Amino acid sequence: MKFRTSLPLIATAGFLLASGAVIAGDKTKPETEESDAATTTAMETEKTETETMSEESDTKTTSDDMQTDIAMGDAEAGEKIFKKDCRACHGPKGKGVSAYPKLAGLEYEYIVDRLERYRAGEKFGPNTMLMAPRAKNLSDEDILDVATFITTLE
Repeated sequence: MKFRTSLPLIATAGFLLASGAVIAGDKTKPETEESDAATTTAMETEKTETETMSEESDTKTTSDDMQTDIAMGDAEAGEKIFKKDCRACHGPKGKGVSAYPKLAGLEYEYIVDRLERYRAGEKFGPNTMLMAPRAKNLSDEDILDVATFITTLE
C-alpha cells in the first residue's frame, strides 16, 4: 500500500524537477539563473512570433481592399477597346473562344496586372505571344478602362 500512496508524490517531484524547480520544504525556487534566462528567451521568442504574425496580417489585403487602391476605369471606353481588340478571341461576352481563356468573372486587379505584364513584354503563360502585341499599345487608362468593362461581363 505504501507504493500507491507515494506514486502521486513521486510524480509531483518528477514534474517539479523536470520543469526546473527543486523542492525546498513547501516552496519551490528556480534551479539556476540559466532557467530564468531560458524562460525569458522563450517569452521573447513568443512575443516576436506574435508581432511578426500581426505585422503580416496588417500587410495582407483582400480583393475588396485592392479595388480601392487601383482606380477604376470607364466601362464604356473599355467596351470599345474590348470590341476592337479582345472580342475575336475571348468572345463577345468574354466567355472565351476555343483555346482562348474566359475573361468574364475575373477580378479587376488580376486583369490590370496581366495587361500591364503583357504590355511590358513579360513572358508568361501560353498566350503571351498573342497578347503582348495587343497590349503593347494600351495606355494605363486603356488598361483600366478595359479591365473595368471586363468586370461587368457575366
